[in-house]
Amino acid sequence: MRYRFLIIDSNNLFWRNWHIVSKFYYQGVTENPYLNTIYRSIQEILKLQKIYECSDQHVFLLFDNCSSKTKNRKMIYPQYKNDRDVETAPSNIYYSLSLFKELLKAYSDKFILVYRKGYEADDLTLPLKNALLKSLRKTEKMMFISGDLDWARNIDSNSHWYNWKVVYDREGFLKKEGYWPKENSVKLYKTFKGDSSDNIPVGVKAMPYDVLMDILEKYDSLEEIFKGLLTAKYDQKVIKRIYDSKRQLWINYKLVDFIPLDVSIEETIFQCFAKPKKIKFWFKFFKFPIPSWAVELEEVEDMLFNT
Repeated sequence: MRYRFLIIDSNNLFWRNWHIVSKFYYQGVTENPYLNTIYRSIQEILKLQKIYECSDQHVFLLFDNCSSKTKNRKMIYPQYKNDRDVETAPSNIYYSLSLFKELLKAYSDKFILVYRKGYEADDLTLPLKNALLKSLRKTEKMMFISGDLDWARNIDSNSHWYNWKVVYDREGFLKKEGYWPKENSVKLYKTFKGDSSDNIPVGVKAMPYDVLMDILEKYDSLEEIFKGLLTAKYDQKVIKRIYDSKRQLWINYKLVDFIPLDVSIEETIFQCFAKPKKIKFWFKFFKFPIPSWAVELEEVEDMLFNT
């Protein structure tokens, strides 16, 4: 299917490739996992452009800011995303991520980076989506790409979500997950079930599936749930379990909430420009295969400047 825009969780993409490449490295199959992760991540973006017929349209590459979890969510729950802390992550991983970002800036005019100090990529999705909807025709669609369930909140008639396995529209998500992908329902689901990828613990252990689905259908906030439990006809043992987990549920609820953007989304955007000489130099230095466009564009530039 053709999409007008692709919106990619670039940190999620990078970390996925890091885990794949590092396994090959420890098996002795490949060298320098950092550089290989950078190259593999760039190639995956190009592959997504080709598969979803978006090579002539803009690709929005959203990045976390490393300080965001320290400044906000880490204050709420110190264990949040522990495996991705600058202090605990593998040596040079964040340097490699920064280098990946810099190479993207010089790779294509179709790439647009989106990031803001104090924010994670998740926080930027809704403001960006609202801005892009203004230029989206009725028959056109955009796709959000991340393994993070938070990104499912963006699903609607104009927007799909790809979790690296399946592309979901609203009906497809309902069929698979059992509830509509509304912002509040996804938020409450993660509040109760936790999220191992972000190191968010389970909110209520042994939560019955049918009770959770009923809660997601009836309530829009955690506050409404605790008020509703006073007259709910659920098993009393389940109700007690929810009340006993109240503290963790409120922690989770705050962790999965999006942080409101303090500026316009336009102020978080960095337009990339293809710079063939820069890409050719760095790709040659890192021993990456030099893309043909860089060679061709450099020759054109040299010809123009030498005439």
